Amino acid sequence: MIDQTNKKLKTTVVNVRSEPYDVCIMRPSILGNPFVISRDGTRNEVIEKFKKYFVHMMLTDSNFRAVVENLRGKKIGCCCSPAACHGDVYAEFLNGYDDETGDDEA
Repeated sequence: MIDQTNKKLKTTVVNVRSEPYDVCIMRPSILGNPFVISRDGTRNEVIEKFKKYFVHMMLTDSNFRAVVENLRGKKIGCCCSPAACHGDVYAEFLNGYDDETGDDEA
C-alpha cells in the first residue's frame, strides 16, 4: 500500500555524501543500478540501459514495483547526484505518474 501522505510530495535525488536522504538507492540494494560506468558504458549509456531494466522490472517484479512506489515523496540518495543518475529515472517516474488513474499528471 502506498503512503498517501507522500503522494503529492516530489521525489528528489540527493548526494549521499553531502545531503540528508530517506532511502539509499546505491548498490547492492534492489534499487541500485546493475550497470556500471566504464564496464557497461558511459554515464549516459548506463542510464539508458537502466531505463530499459527499470521498465522490465516494473512490469515483471511486484516486489521491485512496491519498493519503487514507496520512494514516492522521499529524498533518494546516490553518490552520482548532482550528475545524471539512475535515481533520476525513479524521480521522473514517481513525479510524473498518477498511480490511481495510471495517467501522466502533465
